[in-house]
Amino acid sequence: MIQAIATARCAGPGKVRKTKDGSRVFGFRCCSNDGDSAEWLDVTVWGRSIDFLETRIRKGSKVTVSGRLTRNEWTDQSGKERVGLRLNANWVELHDPKE
Repeated sequence: MIQAIATARCAGPGKVRKTKDGSRVFGFRCCSNDGDSAEWLDVTVWGRSIDFLETRIRKGSKVTVSGRLTRNEWTDQSGKERVGLRLNANWVELHDPKE
């Protein structure tokens, strides 16, 4: 298991969905850009912090997330193989909007 911490900007407001057993999960996408390249990260949040985050995560919000990092592989609609990173967050910090 790989634990990771990342600071990045959110690409959008995120979305709450329910699993088959009725549990709520919140997902959002964020990006860290160092000028030469952009690194995208899909973040998944479980538990009580969903109520707080779903009303505050917006496009451009700066967040620091910590949790378990996994590799996600899928085939897109055009049949192309894709690979991405997903962080199952156990901690999310929202930064001051002025940062």
